[in-house]
Amino acid sequence: MNYARLLAASALLVASATALGQSTLESMAAAMQPGEWRVLNRGGDASGYGYDLLVSCFGSDCGDNILNYAAKGLWNPNTREIHFIGQGHGTRLLKHISYSAASNRWALEAKPYWDCSTSPNCWGIVHGYEHSTIDPATGTIYARKFNSTQIFKWVRSSKTWSELPAAPNPAVAVALEWFPEMKGFLLVGGGQIHVFSEATGTWRSLAVNLPMGGYHNVATYNPVHKVAIVGGGNDSRALYKVASDGAVTRIEDAPGGVGIRSGILTTDPVSGKVLLFTGAGTMHEYDVPSNRWSSLSAAIPLWAPDPNKITFRVAIPISSFGVVAFLTTYGSDQSSQVYLYKHAAGTGAPIDRTPPAPPTGLRIVK
Repeated sequence: MNYARLLAASALLVASATALGQSTLESMAAAMQPGEWRVLNRGGDASGYGYDLLVSCFGSDCGDNILNYAAKGLWNPNTREIHFIGQGHGTRLLKHISYSAASNRWALEAKPYWDCSTSPNCWGIVHGYEHSTIDPATGTIYARKFNSTQIFKWVRSSKTWSELPAAPNPAVAVALEWFPEMKGFLLVGGGQIHVFSEATGTWRSLAVNLPMGGYHNVATYNPVHKVAIVGGGNDSRALYKVASDGAVTRIEDAPGGVGIRSGILTTDPVSGKVLLFTGAGTMHEYDVPSNRWSSLSAAIPLWAPDPNKITFRVAIPISSFGVVAFLTTYGSDQSSQVYLYKHAAGTGAPIDRTPPAPPTGLRIVK
């Protein structure tokens, strides 16, 4: 499918998305076939997605955007929202942006109280990296400052931030990833893997001295196989499987660069295949049970214009609708797009639209 046809097909889906009470995102995802890409939002449409939303300035210097040096965003299946926290290079403005599937609109969330991104000699998070994760059961978001023991959590119901107990700091740029069976999240970086328990508010080391990149590490949870695939980073293709009991096993090395600005590692929420989109523009999938990588020949429309092919790309598995969303830009409104990619047949977790039954056993108290 060429780019013009891609946009036309996407526009048709947007126009008919209100049928049967479906959101634009849900309707588009349901109509897609395996291997297909479609544009959900783009700069200049009514969604609010565009370069003004993504640009990250320091004073009048607006030469960067929040997708730089970042690889993943977050999906809240309860509120049907995308969240992403990022920052342009240096002491530029941090932004926390969100998308509502119900309204098909993007918005700018309030600046965190702990952010110092535009203050002299204070780096804040520096970039999005993989320094945020979400508990899908509660919508609570966790975010780490650059090269820091400070991690903060954002409660969705009150939209307020608070600080966690001091975290390990194995590298300047690490990966955080929620692990439901552990009731907490992993911190992966610099050859170390740690887990934070939300219930006890404590940290526990799972592994140290693992071969992996010194920083720019990545992590993705697999809801089908109940494991996390982690590691990679600068000049490393080493990856590890973390099981729900905390066991760590090295898996087959990635077939291409994997790490921030080297390759985007994400998981298809339907099949459980781990997907790698490399800086060379290639696509691969990893099968957890067989411990094997396979190269794919699927066309990737959002990769085409950039010789690096990985810059300004953020992936978000959408568990509710069985697709992966990508936030992209090339530094202008025209080039700013939100793509959907469907890897396998099927939808994600079904939405229950059945109204609740009338309450019983009630009595009026006078």
